[in-house]
Amino acid sequence: MSGAATGGAPGVTSGSQRALVTAAAPPGASSRLSGLIDDVEGLVQRCEVLGDVGRDAETIRTLCDQARGHQSSIESPLRILLLGGTGVGKSTLLNALAGEEIAAASPVRPTTRAVTVYVHEESTGAELGGLEEQASFARHRRPELRDKVIIDAPDFDSTVFENRILLDAALSVSDLVLCVVTAEKYLSRELFERLRAHRRGLSFVFVVNKADLGGADLVAGDFEKTLAEAGFERPRTVRISGRAALAGRLEGIPADEIEEAGEFGVLVSFLERELDRTRVRRIKTSNQRDRIQRLVARVRRAVPEDGAERIARWRHALRADVGDLVVDLSRRAARAIDADPRFRLGLAYLFATSFTSIFGAFIAVVYGLKAILRPGYPRIGADALDGLSRAVVERLRDLDPVELDRRLTDIVRRFVDTAGREGLSREPIETILREKLAARAAATVLADENATAASAAIEPEHALAGAGKALVREVHRTAGRRARGVCEEAAFGGAMRVLNVLLNIPAWVAVLSILAAPVLRVLRLEDGPIVPSDGLYGLAAFLILGFVVAERAVNRRAKRALANLEREVAAALDEALERTLVGPAEATVAGVESLLEEVDALSERAEVADEAAKKSGTYRRAGAPAGLSSLVTGAAARG
Repeated sequence: MSGAATGGAPGVTSGSQRALVTAAAPPGASSRLSGLIDDVEGLVQRCEVLGDVGRDAETIRTLCDQARGHQSSIESPLRILLLGGTGVGKSTLLNALAGEEIAAASPVRPTTRAVTVYVHEESTGAELGGLEEQASFARHRRPELRDKVIIDAPDFDSTVFENRILLDAALSVSDLVLCVVTAEKYLSRELFERLRAHRRGLSFVFVVNKADLGGADLVAGDFEKTLAEAGFERPRTVRISGRAALAGRLEGIPADEIEEAGEFGVLVSFLERELDRTRVRRIKTSNQRDRIQRLVARVRRAVPEDGAERIARWRHALRADVGDLVVDLSRRAARAIDADPRFRLGLAYLFATSFTSIFGAFIAVVYGLKAILRPGYPRIGADALDGLSRAVVERLRDLDPVELDRRLTDIVRRFVDTAGREGLSREPIETILREKLAARAAATVLADENATAASAAIEPEHALAGAGKALVREVHRTAGRRARGVCEEAAFGGAMRVLNVLLNIPAWVAVLSILAAPVLRVLRLEDGPIVPSDGLYGLAAFLILGFVVAERAVNRRAKRALANLEREVAAALDEALERTLVGPAEATVAGVESLLEEVDALSERAEVADEAAKKSGTYRRAGAPAGLSSLVTGAAARG
């Protein structure tokens, strides 16, 4: 029930009922409410990918527009709508409130076929939010009703379609509803459908008319019970006789002195005296809070509670599809590398020629002779690392861009289909993904030499057409870089440097012993030939033994490097797919994830604003001593 809708009955002077709200909403309350409307609308504009939100987007935008219209009318007169079915006496009640015949009345057929507005002569009618174009105005000079506009709209059970549309328009701009019923109409299914649809965002006063015909107390009690079951908290009805009230008013009798009019005087006192500007603003502010809470709740309901689990399943399906593609392409690349024996020989040549000093010179001669004398032996040359990188890229030439286009298209289709199965909107998801793929493909083209922004521009609808080519380009670039790193580490890493030192130490010892022999003979320190044969034999033995050790080490190193290369090629494929497909797809998933987080944050901000309003005094639970008049009733959910 609205905080603006509670408190003591008008005309009664008990202490608890005199404790009416006198404080207007603090300056920050209005800006917080307006900010929440903007937040909801901005979020909905980005939420088309969330299936239920996207399908409800137009309705939510309409509700946002209505809420914004109410927000701008917080300081405007209170718009009071007479709601009722055929023959319940709405027009008679309006005439009684006005004290004159301003609306046609009939007890048996729909008389109200247009909107009649009872308004102060200084009013421009702009506070009706566009309804003024379809209204006839009855103007008055009564200061006690200066801040109120009373609207008599068509009957809710009218069979004329235009009348129903007009009633909906009147409800959308109203702040307070005087719901008029009789013993025949108070349980109308159509009435309660209207009440349930508008119980959030409106305050209500329930009037049982024709109380002079008898049975009003029983009708009122049953009506109040039914209203409570429909979600209205502590509803109270006012029992009146509109016909008797009108007759008395036309005779000039004060409202509270018309004996047969029932509680008509109570209703008039409430409308004319209790609803001052402060309380009018309080009703409007409380109603506006309810509208915004309804908006946030509508967005919240459209977002699945298991959104995080759905996102996780969506992401897992993408990763599984991409993983299958990487495994398949990696195996094909590994077979291509293994099928070429020259590649293994090239690795051995690179590693063997990485030795330095005396042993390195010896190995270089041996492998140089191998390259000359052995047909088909690879000769990579001085730029061995670059040569092997190019050789890896050459092994990947079998990747067919056309086939990759098809397979990537299949992955994207399954990605979008999975999104649909998880409750997201397929078309917005596909549009977003294609835009990101086009941007990624354009960036890949720009990374190449001689590419310009104009030549790299790719339309989103053609993004997948070049995805295979972009992927091959990324694979070549990434695989070449990774292959160079593997070969460089294998050839010049710590283990090879240690082996290089160990193999060169005995060679240098032998060489130094050979060089020392002539010097020692000149100095007559020892006899013997100038070049000792044992030194030569030792050097030769060291070199041959070192060659055997180095050859075994080189072959093991080449085998290990080959396995590492295959892993790096798989990593290159994975990295290339990450750039060309997974990155854009993950960005799409992350965008949806961010929207879910924004919905949660919006709900939290609404709750914070609600608590702040309660603490600031702009909101009271139903039945609280500081509430407004107990005639006014709102939805139970307000409390």
